[in-house]
Amino acid sequence: MQNIQKTYTKAYWFFLGDAGVRILGFITTVLLARTLGASEYGLLTIAVAILGFSSWFSDLGLNTLGTRILAQPPEKRSYRSFEIFRIRIILGIVVLFSVSTVIWGTHFESPYTGLIIQLFLLSLIPQAIALEWYFNGTRNYSWITLSRLAQSAAYLLMIFFFIEDSGLMMVPVYYLIAAMIATSILFAVMPVRDKLKGDWPTYPKVREMIISALPLGLGSLFSQVVIFMPPLVIGYYFGFREAGWFGVAFKIILLFILVDRFLIRLLLPDMAILWRDNRTKLKKNLQISLHWLLFSGSFFAIILHTGSEFFINVLFGNEFAESALLLTILTLYLPLVFLNSIFSYGLLTSGHDTAYLRSGLTGGIASFFIILLIASVGSLTWVTWAVVIAEAIVVLSFYLEFRRLADLEIFTPMIKLPGLAGLLLLLPVFGLITYPLSFLLIPLLYILLVFLTGGLRMNDLIWIKMKLFKERS
Repeated sequence: MQNIQKTYTKAYWFFLGDAGVRILGFITTVLLARTLGASEYGLLTIAVAILGFSSWFSDLGLNTLGTRILAQPPEKRSYRSFEIFRIRIILGIVVLFSVSTVIWGTHFESPYTGLIIQLFLLSLIPQAIALEWYFNGTRNYSWITLSRLAQSAAYLLMIFFFIEDSGLMMVPVYYLIAAMIATSILFAVMPVRDKLKGDWPTYPKVREMIISALPLGLGSLFSQVVIFMPPLVIGYYFGFREAGWFGVAFKIILLFILVDRFLIRLLLPDMAILWRDNRTKLKKNLQISLHWLLFSGSFFAIILHTGSEFFINVLFGNEFAESALLLTILTLYLPLVFLNSIFSYGLLTSGHDTAYLRSGLTGGIASFFIILLIASVGSLTWVTWAVVIAEAIVVLSFYLEFRRLADLEIFTPMIKLPGLAGLLLLLPVFGLITYPLSFLLIPLLYILLVFLTGGLRMNDLIWIKMKLFKERS
């Protein structure tokens, strides 16, 4: 029971960090989009996407490797903390200069565009020296949460007070300052900074560590394809304004995904133990969790789908009106992401890293080519559909690996939960219900019909009540 309580404490620290960062980040997005307009916000979205991919290449899985090594007893650690720390610095500097050379060689559309991207790339340095891997490995999650919240709050405050006068040019500078604040906090509270002192690693050592870390990081890279690639191809094929329209719609989706992150940690905190000790109970918990995740993803998809014009207009204004249609399409992304959490989290907690990597590679490569192909021949709407299709392929690739471990029933829940949501969303299409009644009534109808059709049962309610209250008492 004590271990379960500790796991729940971790779940709530993760949720506090994720929720706080995403909510503060979303507020910042609203301020930026409304102040800068669609075109400049689109450029900002593209710059952040380039930074996202560059951040992976400056890490190559060392963050995950460092966390795993520090979670082991000192006598079993194959690498030392200062070696991981210094190799991350080396990679950060190399990637910064490499990507900067490419940016200044192409300029995308203008020197101004290149300068904005270059300024964002400077954040690779505080990211390279960040110590989250150390605090994760030593299970000191509270300081990670506080540093992330401090970074998001600092960025938001600088945008709120200065964006009207400074414009887009200073946004990456504010981003850099906020990243430095987060890094400084972890350095200030690190219990033993002497652990980071030591000789610079030799080339054979660097090569050995990168080879060890790379398989851990590749899954992360390809999981980010669906997030970071669309703004790049949209900006290239259509323009910055269109990238801005897509960016604000996808930001709303990402905000709701934090519910999925919290639910998976709350519903299955003891999955790793059950894989080893009680597969029967594990399968039952997985099946019920799958029902709740599909229900949650579908429910939020209904709310966003029926209220897309309202949310876009209220949050971002008329300049982003085109984003409403994109948001209605992207709502299909939510139940897919919620469903995939079961499969990806299951592979990781069961120790099947190779299967997780294989799934990520298959889904990520397929997503890359699907998004690129459709962007080259289609429209902005087509690209948005491509993102949903790409995520469906990612889900399929993870499911095919996961079903070798646990054969869950997914087709009946898919029909009763997302399928039912899809049928209800056809009511406005055929004029059977109009806005705002659809926004108010369809979510309520969905909850009622889910229980009437057996998509969720009373036992499911009792189970989640136990998860929410009894196991934490």
